[in-house]
Amino acid sequence: MTESRIALLELIENIERLGQFQDRLDFPASVNQIWNAFLVDVQNLIEIEVCALFLVDEMTNEFILKYAVPEDNARLCRKEIDLQIECGIFSWIINRRMPALIPALAFEKVKSVVMLPLSTVKRTLGVVLILTPIQESFITHENMKLLTMLTKECSLVMENTLLYERLRRKHLSLEKANKVSASMPSSPLICTIRRTVSTPARCPEKRGKERCSAQRPLPSIIIAT
Repeated sequence: MTESRIALLELIENIERLGQFQDRLDFPASVNQIWNAFLVDVQNLIEIEVCALFLVDEMTNEFILKYAVPEDNARLCRKEIDLQIECGIFSWIINRRMPALIPALAFEKVKSVVMLPLSTVKRTLGVVLILTPIQESFITHENMKLLTMLTKECSLVMENTLLYERLRRKHLSLEKANKVSASMPSSPLICTIRRTVSTPARCPEKRGKERCSAQRPLPSIIIAT
């Protein structure tokens, strides 16, 4: 079997595996579970030394470091993002919503950085920073295509998880508000209104077989033709 055929089979296998990214996770999956599944797949695609996940804070819209592997490189990961923001590369990558291969600024100069924006049609969720010892010229077009596929799959799962967590927090907040409202003593005015509403209206008693005006049938309306 030729080398080109072997490479083609490996490419097909990787594409099939990336397409099953969501199927390997139970719903609702936590951010940590999604991150661990992402690390397994990305290590099969490219050699990495450091990998970090930054998520967008919903209140401040800032990119906050969530995970770094290894953890002792967390400070350098933050510094790398800050330097990329200062030189304008970071905003360019986020606006393109496409993976980018760029020189490292905070790490050793001989290393390369791969930025993977986590974004969907609706919004940007975060970004993945990968430090690789592979030089830019040796990272193939196929590598970047596969990383793009993995990033899109991860973004969809991440968006569903964050949406689920947001709805769950709102539900818990409403339940808490309802419990507090139920435990508060009712005011005399509210009690009076409740008694008035719950007491059915009675028609005054009349002699003979006279009906209450409220019980009289409505007169028929005849439309002339």
